Amino acid sequence: MGKESKEKKNCLSSKQLFLRLGFTLYDIFAVNVSYFLALLMRFYVGFKFTEMATCYIPAFHKFAPYYTVCCLLIFSAFNLYNSRWEYAGLSDMNRILMANAITCVVQVVGSVAFVLRMPISYYGIGAAIQLIMIVVSRFAYRLFR
Repeated sequence: MGKESKEKKNCLSSKQLFLRLGFTLYDIFAVNVSYFLALLMRFYVGFKFTEMATCYIPAFHKFAPYYTVCCLLIFSAFNLYNSRWEYAGLSDMNRILMANAITCVVQVVGSVAFVLRMPISYYGIGAAIQLIMIVVSRFAYRLFR
């Protein structure tokens, strides 16, 4: 019996590792796509980017890797990878909101200080899309379980 319970424990930890990896990969996708969609919504007109976008798109690409790493660290600090999402509730939602608020500040301060000041609509739209994508990913797990 001791051997069976040990194997079962290892199985659970591998399942948790798989979920954490999945959430991490999804978060990398979500934080980058959200702000790229903000650029698209702001500067994509008539099936092409406007002339103004020529300086903002390279700035986005330059800052995206640093922002991604910062987001993963902040999400980890707020235990967004350690929760049992099938029991997600209000406290989990508060942690998601706080983590996304901090990442929004990182996006604004980081891009202004190190790359280029982006339009205000970029920050607002990107933050809203990112929040929606992160909330949906965490609470959809509960819905499907």
